[in-house]
Amino acid sequence: MKKYFNIIEYEVLMRIREQAQYKVELLSETIMFIFIYLATIISNWGNNFITELGVTHDTSVKLVFIGYTIWQIGIIALGYSSSFVKNEAARGILEIKQQSIFSYQFLLFIRMCISVFTSILVFLCISFVLSMIDKWRLTDFIKCCKSIFPGLISIIGMFGIGLIFGALTLHEKSIGQSVLILQTVLLFFSNIFTVSTAKVMKFIPYIIGIDIGRKLFLDNHILKRDIFSYIGINVAWFIFGNLIFRKAQKLESKIGMFDNY
Repeated sequence: MKKYFNIIEYEVLMRIREQAQYKVELLSETIMFIFIYLATIISNWGNNFITELGVTHDTSVKLVFIGYTIWQIGIIALGYSSSFVKNEAARGILEIKQQSIFSYQFLLFIRMCISVFTSILVFLCISFVLSMIDKWRLTDFIKCCKSIFPGLISIIGMFGIGLIFGALTLHEKSIGQSVLILQTVLLFFSNIFTVSTAKVMKFIPYIIGIDIGRKLFLDNHILKRDIFSYIGINVAWFIFGNLIFRKAQKLESKIGMFDNY
């Protein structure tokens, strides 16, 4: 058990060092977060909630905030897990890490979780400042934070999807801006700014999590069926992604394609 704690400690320290070196990446995420928050306040993005749920404008802003933050959590998990594979393969680190006593997916999952929780901490600090400027009640801010916690489960499923993109990276060597395009599509076609979405979209790991988070905030009843579906979808993506990535690893190792990096 000690060796697991040691590797987690090592990965935490490595991620902190990287975060200090790549300040622009964190800054861009912060600016985007602030932009969405301010745009929601001055625009009609939350009107859907006012019409369908009968809530006030202030409440609609909070519902968008919950949806966007949970989306952001999932997108960070997706983006980091796929980009880590690409970067480490290009630098020749991936092949070395595959010889570790720990599975590469385990190491990748730890780093991804560290990145997600670091970003969440930053977002919550920014949100607190913005909420005070917008004159939120402290109880509402705390309630919003509690409502975001269901979104953490989506880390599992989005990590699985990230592994699928990682597998494509191993095979194709470059997938261009595919991940960025997917992130943008998910921003505008999921339930971030709306109450409901198409049933097929519920298979996206964080969609039901947003619904559950909003129901928590509004003190609405949460169906057990939604909870089990939410967990099941995320576990399924996690398993599927791991299987695809493992198969890609074996294929690339067998034909020696890592040397092409």
